[in-house]
Amino acid sequence: SALDSYIMPASARYWKVLKVFEIILRVIGGIAGLCLAAYGVYHFYKLKGERDPQTFLAACVAGFYNVVFGLLIVLGELRWQRALKFFLFLYTFLGRGLFYIFVGLLSVPDGWEGEAMGISLAVAGLLNIACIPFMCRARQPPSETQHDEVQPILQSAQSV
Repeated sequence: SALDSYIMPASARYWKVLKVFEIILRVIGGIAGLCLAAYGVYHFYKLKGERDPQTFLAACVAGFYNVVFGLLIVLGELRWQRALKFFLFLYTFLGRGLFYIFVGLLSVPDGWEGEAMGISLAVAGLLNIACIPFMCRARQPPSETQHDEVQPILQSAQSV
């Protein structure tokens, strides 16, 4: 009947919901990455009056790593393959989830701002890990035929 053509099968609705959930996860991860990079820049702003060289150095290193990890998270969520050829673990839900938890735990011991950033990244990581059973096809690394520059990396990783 004509009504059957308007009703979506249950399996198609299920996949559509999963795709929407994956997009929401990517947006949450991208926002968390931008916030982490901004928090890294804030580390440098906090250094203006610091006189202790040990605290100064620790804040510089933490700020630098927060900026780098934040940009790496954003690039991973944008799926920019050229920049992520050495970070293939960001193409899987488990890899992204564990990376978010790792970076979140690095941010926790740094005041209330760090706690908020660490908790939000850990929650994003747990959401990525929790959706593994529901997503049959995780984001795969780029195929060797698509990008010739990734091929030597994949071959060297397989030979080890």
